[in-house]
Amino acid sequence: FPVVNVPTRPSGSSDCPMGAGGGAAAGAKGDGAPVDEEKVKKMQMNAQKLDELAEKAKAFEVDKNAAVGRSKDRGFTVNMGKATELDPDLRGKERATTLPAGGARRGDFQLSAEVQAEMKARMEKLEGRVRRGSIFLGAVRDQDLIQKWENDCEYAVYGKLSTGQSPASEREIDFYPKSAKLAELTAKSGLVFSCTKGCKGVGDRSPNQDNFSLVKYKDKGGWEVICVMDGHGPAGHNVSHRSVQVLPYYLHNSEFFPDEMEKALEDAFQITQQDLLGHGIQEGYDVQASGTTAIVFLRNGSGCYTAHC
Repeated sequence: FPVVNVPTRPSGSSDCPMGAGGGAAAGAKGDGAPVDEEKVKKMQMNAQKLDELAEKAKAFEVDKNAAVGRSKDRGFTVNMGKATELDPDLRGKERATTLPAGGARRGDFQLSAEVQAEMKARMEKLEGRVRRGSIFLGAVRDQDLIQKWENDCEYAVYGKLSTGQSPASEREIDFYPKSAKLAELTAKSGLVFSCTKGCKGVGDRSPNQDNFSLVKYKDKGGWEVICVMDGHGPAGHNVSHRSVQVLPYYLHNSEFFPDEMEKALEDAFQITQQDLLGHGIQEGYDVQASGTTAIVFLRNGSGCYTAHC
């Protein structure tokens, strides 16, 4: 990575070019010619900026392994900016304890055997209640989702569920209607998107747990829904993948949409939660120790709304 050394002025040198001044009276050069004070002022400001850049350049840091080269198994970091002394206790004594899909990240928080057994027992109890009919955890069928995208939406774009991804790899995309091309659909939205997998450590092949969706309805005001979600936990990739699809579906079906948008959003979030429990049982993934963050943005020509959890 090339590093450019920023030159600085020698200490004690004149702010004027070529040391102009030389004992001459202010406002005049050594030969008596008038001095362009505005030009001198600009040169002084530029010299000050050079000094500031030189100071910042001292804090330019590159991962020591950068010279080895970037591979698909690892990444490296480049930092540039003025160094800041931080309080060692500023971040607290404990790191975040959310779980990734795999165990590649250094220092991952591990669930004990007792806790894992308790999570399994809770899931089995939930499945038993569903079988007995004491609770109903419905999950919309895939064919109903596709019917919604094809018939009621101008476009629906979201990330596919994949496994065994390499760090920095781009998520594959699924979209509807299938009669269109992806480039045509994204051109309608005017948005550019990218969803790349991070790196949790050497040999990381865990699935990308980030996901997103772009959905625009044909009716009900032509609202466009943009979802961005970051899954966490052993099944976080399943949760984020499911949520970016069904939340726009349930929002469009809400009795409150679009006239009472806040109620419609709350309604969609709650039903999505129930759908995840039901879908987890159907597809065999455990959501007891998994979840996702959720950011939703709605827009049309008349205004916009945001929601998150």
